[in-house]
Amino acid sequence: MVFADQWKESNSISIMITSRFKNLLTQKNSRIAIVYSIVLIIVMFCPVSNIAFIPFELNFDKCIHIILFSILYITWNKAMAPYLRSQIKALQISIGFGLFTEFIQGLLPHRNGDVYDLLCNFIGIIAGFIVVKYLESRTVNRQL
Repeated sequence: MVFADQWKESNSISIMITSRFKNLLTQKNSRIAIVYSIVLIIVMFCPVSNIAFIPFELNFDKCIHIILFSILYITWNKAMAPYLRSQIKALQISIGFGLFTEFIQGLLPHRNGDVYDLLCNFIGIIAGFIVVKYLESRTVNRQL
């Protein structure tokens, strides 16, 4: 009887997760965030020599990380807007994504993980957070 109860509980949890994932995929903003994340993974895992259109200067590379990850946070924040604690979820996704990409880059033979890139990823996430807060405060002030 205990096994049956555990199975029902785990089955209901998996159904709940599946329905939330389906809800996430049906929203336009969520699809944009997912596509942007996939494109970002492709760009970040490509061999550096294949990205010939970017002049690789140290400062330029760090600025690109900041810009890409602030856009990442903003898109995920918009995708998570219908959910409770959307900003926390967007922060978790963005930070996890930044950690994941730098870790995987460290394992790839044609890329290398960099602590400074990781720092710039976090700065970009914080910049995206600040932009979202600023835009929200402007929206609230206009409504008053």
